[in-house]
Amino acid sequence: MHDDVSVLAEEKHVSLIVVPFHKQQTVDGGMEPINPSIRCFNESLLCTSPCSVAILVDRGLSAAAARMADKHRVALFFFGGPDDREALTYAWRMVEHPCVTLTVIRFVPPDYRVRSFSNSSYRSTASDTDSRAIAVDTEGKPELQMDEEYLGEFRARNHGREAITYFDRVVANSEETVAAIRSMDNSLHELYIVGRHPGESGSPMTASLEEWMECPELGPIGDMLVSSDFSMAVSVLVVQQYVVAAAAPTDAATAPAGNGDPVRQYMSNANQRPFATYRSAASNNRWSGNSSTVGF
Repeated sequence: MHDDVSVLAEEKHVSLIVVPFHKQQTVDGGMEPINPSIRCFNESLLCTSPCSVAILVDRGLSAAAARMADKHRVALFFFGGPDDREALTYAWRMVEHPCVTLTVIRFVPPDYRVRSFSNSSYRSTASDTDSRAIAVDTEGKPELQMDEEYLGEFRARNHGREAITYFDRVVANSEETVAAIRSMDNSLHELYIVGRHPGESGSPMTASLEEWMECPELGPIGDMLVSSDFSMAVSVLVVQQYVVAAAAPTDAATAPAGNGDPVRQYMSNANQRPFATYRSAASNNRWSGNSSTVGF
């Protein structure tokens, strides 16, 4: 069935597929499987989808009371990497709804220093009708540089916007990451958004979590948020960016424009690329860089 979904997404030029998690929350806050075949479907889709994929762990987000609420509060945990940038892009899109507010928490190591990279490739184009579009040339760039440039552009475009809050949270290891998330007031948000592969592989901020994952399809942060130890009423959305793992070589004449923006890249390539193997993965009130901390 995942093949049918992938083919349909290809035909319809879909940029994101959202699927349900294979477990549901019990009355005591735990999670129990509802259909094992859903997990197999999700795992297969993550490996073959022609676009980005998100897994939704619904803990009341679809309930009538939540849908009728006059305010929806979303939090995004940013560690870095393509999946986290894709998650931020989707969260940013949500804020276009007047009833949605977004809090972005970036987790950084103790030795982190803001870096300035020359020849930044992030740019807006006059022809774009979407003010959220950020185009970037990713070729030859380290992930940290792309993170810094993307976040810098994101903050610059949303400076002073009341619907979006941003702050950094310093953590030295996985234990401090867990403690930082646990310390958050769960009543402040209805939805947490995370990337499936947060930051660099083996990063001290998530390394221990990677070793104890029960559901790898959610990644270390997503898996932690839905574990029995986190019996919270906050829904979780885990995003995996669409990235071509083995693309056929193209010459300059056929190379698609907008190579850096995942949505624009997908739209440009939709009718050109082979249906092949893809990587298992495709702005509230003030800004502060020094803090210690579908529709509906």
